[in-house]
Amino acid sequence: MSGLYGLFFRRSGRSTDVLLNQLSHQSKHRAEKLVNLTQDQVGMGVAEPQSSEFLLTADIRLDNRRELCHQLGLSADATTSESTILITAYRRWGEAFVSKLIGDFSFALWDEGRQTIICARDHLGVKPFYYLLDGEQFVFASEANIIGVIPAFECTINAARLIDYRVDWLESIDKRCTFFNEVHRLPPASVLIVNADSHQERTYWELDAHREVYFPNDEDYQSAFNELTRQAVQCRTNIGAGGVMLSGGVDSSLVTAIAADLQEGPLPAYSGLIPRSAKDNDSESVRLLLGQLDVIDRSLETTAQSQYHPQLNKLLEKIGEPFDASMLQSYLMYLRAAEDGCDYVLDGVDGDIAHGLPSSYPKWIAKHDGVVAAFTEVYWIWRRWYKPDESLAAIYLEYARLMFTPRVVRQVKQKIGGSITDRQFSEVMCEYGIDPSVAIDTELHARIEKENTNFLAKGASLKEQRVAHIHHPGLVAALERYDRVAASCGVEARHPLLDKRLVEFSLAIPGKQSGSQGWSKYLMRRVAAQYLPPEVAWRTSADDNGAEFIHSWAAEQQQLLGSTIESSGDLLRPYGFKVSKSSKDVMEQWSTFCLIAWQSHITKSVHNGSIR
Repeated sequence: MSGLYGLFFRRSGRSTDVLLNQLSHQSKHRAEKLVNLTQDQVGMGVAEPQSSEFLLTADIRLDNRRELCHQLGLSADATTSESTILITAYRRWGEAFVSKLIGDFSFALWDEGRQTIICARDHLGVKPFYYLLDGEQFVFASEANIIGVIPAFECTINAARLIDYRVDWLESIDKRCTFFNEVHRLPPASVLIVNADSHQERTYWELDAHREVYFPNDEDYQSAFNELTRQAVQCRTNIGAGGVMLSGGVDSSLVTAIAADLQEGPLPAYSGLIPRSAKDNDSESVRLLLGQLDVIDRSLETTAQSQYHPQLNKLLEKIGEPFDASMLQSYLMYLRAAEDGCDYVLDGVDGDIAHGLPSSYPKWIAKHDGVVAAFTEVYWIWRRWYKPDESLAAIYLEYARLMFTPRVVRQVKQKIGGSITDRQFSEVMCEYGIDPSVAIDTELHARIEKENTNFLAKGASLKEQRVAHIHHPGLVAALERYDRVAASCGVEARHPLLDKRLVEFSLAIPGKQSGSQGWSKYLMRRVAAQYLPPEVAWRTSADDNGAEFIHSWAAEQQQLLGSTIESSGDLLRPYGFKVSKSSKDVMEQWSTFCLIAWQSHITKSVHNGSIR
């Protein structure tokens, strides 16, 4: 776990020392090993001294360091740092060197000769990169709040982003906005080049929806997926001591089994468990695996979570922006991992998105294999995932409307009943207590429309839909949140199932390998069956003990949530929120509480002149 920060004054005559020290102070929870180095108008926190020709600040883990070292004539052992590899690669290939990197990274490289900074972020956005750029200065860091609370940089709160956080399914609709109007994200797979006179941003990679990979039989697909998954896990366990998040689902269970197989000695496994008295298939799967895999049980039951409540305010302060309630459980696991001396924690994040199919895939089957094949698949979906008392006929009717209702009919229905956007706009303002004038000022209606069409392009193929899901801004927001929460505890979150090579392979194989006989992630499940009990590999339940964990926490903390909302709710009124302590919705209570706590922290910064 690391971080980065730095600044560049695009006009001469300003000292970097004071502001660099302020950035360093704000970054100390994740960048303690960095040393401030300056060259003229540039200052960065770097891990090791470089030549006077270059400065490099980076948060990086390279998966292909051996191949890069071979190509660059460098030793591939531990004596060759990632900094040396990046600078040597830049000397050899220029700005194109970014496209040759595989791993999780964000960095900024200062080229003294060109008086230029080259910044980049990894393919899927695992490592964050935030920046403020105007005619006078370029400031960047691993976290947006690091920039937002520096007195010299006046930042204003982005009211539209607050609303998107409150309306959870709108978060986030783009890859650039933050909670500060002046601070932006660098999108995944992007390079940003900045000098005194100009800046340019370009994309260096995107998933290819037309690439195809075929094998003669199912066993070859399984072998290839297994090899790539083991490689993805191995790359993330080479350096440091680690553990694994074990939720009980097939994604995290597969990662756990492979990591335990690769690692010498037992592997710490971190889980949130519901008491045995409550039926929960996630917890049942975890308990089964704890008894069969070579892992150390470091699970936490909901009844033990109160001991961590004193750290909650520290978390809110360190993260520097609101986060969703689902991260509470992860936070407790990261804390426990840090106490155990872990440097990183593996997980199964977003296996559904990267290796499964969208729920509309029977429509694709109907188009390519015929109606009979499509309805056969719907039958299997009903068998696997629906309750016995749910009518097959009703499920058939639901999918028939999806597959065969002409677009013109849907448009007529919308005209008669009002557009989806209009209805949602009214519903959102009512449900979330948003002031109508603020909703209009922040263009809420347009953002709802954008979200409705963000990744459902007309006539998109199945692969194009999958690409859009993987590239969706919501995934970026989730990965950044995992990064911040883990970093606040002193560990690094690593996501093997989002390995670039593995994701590219899953997208390129035939759709029937990813979804068939009612099974999503069909290929992954077949591989998982080699490592896991069938009760886990072929689970048909979709319980979420994380949701139960949150509800348990909220029920225990009703007084804290209610009193905070009642005493400090006025802090949110300038941004168009009507808050109520009487709300029974757990997620609404949490989002209100989290916004208030964050706003209270921000209010303190106002006195320093940094935020208004």
